[in-house]
Amino acid sequence: MTIAELLIASVISSMFIGAIMAVAYFFNTAEHTYEVNTRLVSDARLVVEKLCWGVRPTLQQADRRGIAEAVSAVVSTSQIDYTDIAGTARSIRENDGNVEYREGTSGAWTVWLNPSGGFPFDPALYSTQLRFSQTHPRAVTVNLVLGRKIKGKWYYASVSTQVFFRNS
Repeated sequence: MTIAELLIASVISSMFIGAIMAVAYFFNTAEHTYEVNTRLVSDARLVVEKLCWGVRPTLQQADRRGIAEAVSAVVSTSQIDYTDIAGTARSIRENDGNVEYREGTSGAWTVWLNPSGGFPFDPALYSTQLRFSQTHPRAVTVNLVLGRKIKGKWYYASVSTQVFFRNS
């Protein structure tokens, strides 16, 4: 073989190996993006389910008393205060990136969602936006947007639903 043939063969081999590596990198990035988006959507759906249907206090109790069990509600942009069929006042709000729940009018707020998974909440890495609106007297619309910064890139998931009050 001559040097010219070896140079051409090495250039073609380098291009071929480069193309294989580029395709592998593309698939790895696509897989990572898919996993992150799937997890964010799943987390957002779980939070909205908790908001709408409530949380079962113990395994023996069936009543969960979420927004769907409301008799009446007072809705602001980032908080909903409602009374369930038993007459218990409950509240849900977004506070500094956390989604919080309170039973009663003077009880302590419980964090239902802290997107960072621990304290303190870091707005440089996580974002939460929970909004309520009421277009019908017997229903409320819940909009939740979760964001997470991974490897310098922001990923977002949003879930929106309208919840009708079963007991109004």
